[in-house]
Amino acid sequence: MMKHDRVIHKKLRPYVCDVCGSMFPTTKGLKSHKMQHTNEKPYACDQCGEGFRQKVSLRSHLKSKHDIEEVKECICSECGKGFASNYALSVHQRFHGSMKCEVCLESFHDQEYLNNHMNEAHGVDNERKTDESEDTSETNEKSA
Repeated sequence: MMKHDRVIHKKLRPYVCDVCGSMFPTTKGLKSHKMQHTNEKPYACDQCGEGFRQKVSLRSHLKSKHDIEEVKECICSECGKGFASNYALSVHQRFHGSMKCEVCLESFHDQEYLNNHMNEAHGVDNERKTDESEDTSETNEKSA
């Protein structure tokens, strides 16, 4: 969660490319970027030999050029959606049983994210709505 906070909310980019000065939030991002300077392409297509810097680019190439899609052996028991790795499945499963937007049914694992979504996507001030419902329940308790 600290990495998420550093990268998303604080927008820190402490990792600097020694060749061009570009800055990155993670060492992984910097390492991937540096391959541009060395022309390193560690992911090769076994169909045609074309090389790629990132695994995701190879996957996209296989699908678009050779009509080969990665096997998704990890299946979500809740909804049946398939994933290529157990990690991807576990990230997906965090959203089952989480808080859902009443308008579009998008899932959020935190009330703050749901409130932000409601405000930005639907123009609903969900925080005020939550505060008002608490005030109403307090008033009801006092009058009882």
